[in-house]
Amino acid sequence: MATNYSSQPLLDSPKTKSSSFTKALYVLLSLAVIVGSVGFISINGNNPSISLTTTRVCDTAHDQPSCLSMVTEVAPAGVVMDTKTVDLLQMVLHKSSLKIHETIHLASNVNGRINNGQEQSALADCLELMDLSRDRLMDSMMGLGNLSAQAHFDVHSWLSSILTNHVTCIDGLNGQARSIMEPMLNDLVARARTSLALMVAIAPPKSSNNNNNLPPTVSDGLPSWVSANDRKLLQLSANAIAANVVVAKDGSGKYKTVKEAVASAPDNSKTRFVIYVKKGIYKEMWRLGKLRRI
Repeated sequence: MATNYSSQPLLDSPKTKSSSFTKALYVLLSLAVIVGSVGFISINGNNPSISLTTTRVCDTAHDQPSCLSMVTEVAPAGVVMDTKTVDLLQMVLHKSSLKIHETIHLASNVNGRINNGQEQSALADCLELMDLSRDRLMDSMMGLGNLSAQAHFDVHSWLSSILTNHVTCIDGLNGQARSIMEPMLNDLVARARTSLALMVAIAPPKSSNNNNNLPPTVSDGLPSWVSANDRKLLQLSANAIAANVVVAKDGSGKYKTVKEAVASAPDNSKTRFVIYVKKGIYKEMWRLGKLRRI
């Protein structure tokens, strides 16, 4: 019988013995895959929380693929299966803090290289916002140790403020500064949104019979998280408050401008610093820096 050499492979087919060995090996590996799959299904069946962790944590995310990518970035697939959502959030926040540090470093370098005053001013604002966001991240990581309704409310508020800070930073930039900073800032925005999605996933269940699950309420015109001492202070009349400093346009106080009084407030004070501003028109511009928690 004639042979059509043009259709033959360049290499001869394996011998019959080798072919049988290959088939046997293929069957053995296939069985191993099947057994492994059965074992994986069995593990998922015995631990429903694993399925919840791997498939539901990003359900409320603005960008689900981005959320899942960032979750697996801090905890590879095999680790995610054994990790609680709160632990994932802790790891995502830690990674975000490192990214903020890198962005601060880049913004500082860019600010020193450009000569445009408007761009430098916008970068300075970004640096302040990112510094504040870094503090709020630390507050959030500490707050996650207590999953009460109040702690959940606080952490959710802080993470929302971080997202706002990043977006505000981008909106204020233009020119060369924006083109350089925007990729890293967009990454920070995506991480902030992922953090919020994970925070929603660990929200405490609502129950009409448990006051601890209720969100902070308003009492006497003030949120419930305002302490008793602060509530009392805010409800006093101006004449009944012993102010730390007095601002008066006519010079009867310690300072003539609000800016001077704010600048005199100590950092990391353990008590409230009260500024009494007497009646008058104060035409001035000043910036209230980062507020220290007491």
